[in-house]
Amino acid sequence: MAPGRIDSMKVQQAGAIAVRPRSSAREVFVVRAKRNPADWIFPKGHIESGETPAETAVRELREEGGIVGDAADLVGVSKFRAGERQIEVSYYLVWFSGTAAADENRETRWLTFDAARATLTYEDARRYVDVVERIVRGR
Repeated sequence: MAPGRIDSMKVQQAGAIAVRPRSSAREVFVVRAKRNPADWIFPKGHIESGETPAETAVRELREEGGIVGDAADLVGVSKFRAGERQIEVSYYLVWFSGTAAADENRETRWLTFDAARATLTYEDARRYVDVVERIVRGR
């Protein structure tokens, strides 16, 4: 390792793709990103000590959007760099069961699958909408 160089650090996170029924369609929940409010993303965050990734996904969903639900399927894992850190986010399908007070004040939206694909900022997230839509149709 070169002098003064810091090795990349791997950071494990988990995120939630919440789904709720709405009349004849299903909707997914998105939030404005904290770091760059121009971005629309799925709620996500750091896995805390003693938590499973699925528990983290459910906690982050409540904290960021005030949405309560039950984690189900692992939808996918996104990997990206943030400075020297390698971020790995495991996204879970979460079935909506209610609402609670959010810890953060972010703009949020429930969107149809098509509207979510058009709104989400990152390609991985748009692909996960496709996966979730296939899972939902199969149930």
